[in-house]
Amino acid sequence: MKTILLLSHSKDFYNIDRVAAALAQQGVPHFRLNTDRFPESIYISHQLDASGTKTVVQTEDGRFNTQDIGAVWPRKIWSPIIQAPMEEKYRVASIREAVAVRKALFQMLAEVPWIDPLPAMTRASDKFLQLRCAQQAGLRLPQTLISNDADAVRVFYDGLGGEMVCKLHTALTGGMQASAFSFYTTKIAPEDMEAMDMLSVCPMIFQEFIPKRYELRIAYIDGQCFTGKIEAAAEVTDWRIPEAAVSPWKAYELPEAVVQQLQAFMQNIGLSFGAIDMIRHADGSYVFLEVNPSGEWGMLEKELDYPIAQAIADGLIKRMETPSPSTLKHLL
Repeated sequence: MKTILLLSHSKDFYNIDRVAAALAQQGVPHFRLNTDRFPESIYISHQLDASGTKTVVQTEDGRFNTQDIGAVWPRKIWSPIIQAPMEEKYRVASIREAVAVRKALFQMLAEVPWIDPLPAMTRASDKFLQLRCAQQAGLRLPQTLISNDADAVRVFYDGLGGEMVCKLHTALTGGMQASAFSFYTTKIAPEDMEAMDMLSVCPMIFQEFIPKRYELRIAYIDGQCFTGKIEAAAEVTDWRIPEAAVSPWKAYELPEAVVQQLQAFMQNIGLSFGAIDMIRHADGSYVFLEVNPSGEWGMLEKELDYPIAQAIADGLIKRMETPSPSTLKHLL
């Protein structure tokens, strides 16, 4: 039997452990590769000769040949961490070389199925593309302006009666833990408008502030929606803010029409898995916010007993047993 490769990092737990346990329960071999541990603790050897190309990887848990791999789950991929003392210029060069060799490993796995292929995840992380694909699927969106034009933002703000939030296109952190570099969705106060000229060096996303009944996190895998509901004070713009007072997660069932729209959206954007955020508007409608191709779902499984890890494991096993032609090869 082929082996399933789980790509993660050395600080990851629970989600990765749950998927590994689900695979083990079904007798499916798997390897965990902590991407941040290469090159110091993981060894990759690419050998090319007249007979072809061979790649062997030695991890903390064992050794595998890429020919042994039948499917890949890129749970999280972190930048290499090099702890050996060296000048910064050499550290930068070492990390750059490690990333290149690691990319070659991914190229060697290009013909096996992934949930999801890295190019698809990178493409789907584009928030403008997300909004367009959601729009095409019939999902309701917040009124949105993406701009570095301070005057355009001021007009947009006035048009919303001052009810506006801002956020970034890209994440500043690798997970949901708080850090000095976190930037959550933030409501714009009147005094903030005085600093809008700074947009000339940093474009941002501006959206209408949605009056909400509650927020929803949806773990989507192969057409299934595992949905959790969380309630916060009306002024809270992002339930992930560490100091935000929020309710415990509660199980929630989406209307079938919304499920179908999300299925169409995920097909449009090219993902089999994603952590989707939505708001139940005060008027009862559902508003799409965004999807994270490698977003968090452990709290939904832990608190609501949802079989998300099992669904991911089942998807990997199914793909390994009935692989389809990969589109990854020419994109890596």
